[in-house]
Amino acid sequence: MNETAAKNALNYFWNRVDRHYFGNKSHRNNIRVKRMCFLQKGYSNQNTHFHFVAIPPNNETNINFIKTLKIIWQYELKASGYLSEFQTIEI
Repeated sequence: MNETAAKNALNYFWNRVDRHYFGNKSHRNNIRVKRMCFLQKGYSNQNTHFHFVAIPPNNETNINFIKTLKIIWQYELKASGYLSEFQTIEI
């Protein structure tokens, strides 16, 4: 997957997450899940992938948030992999 395709997949993923939690408000009022995404390229510009940090919406627990992210990633993205890892880190 090249960098452009990876960015498009990431944008689609976060749009689906925002739509899941906030419905049409995500686009009308620009209400989004708070997040920061980082692009990482592997050695010799191979294996382009993203890391992200996200804060669950107020009414969601960390465990349910991670489950929702996994479901959206695995079943709604054609470019996704089943071996993706989502971890929670206490800050």
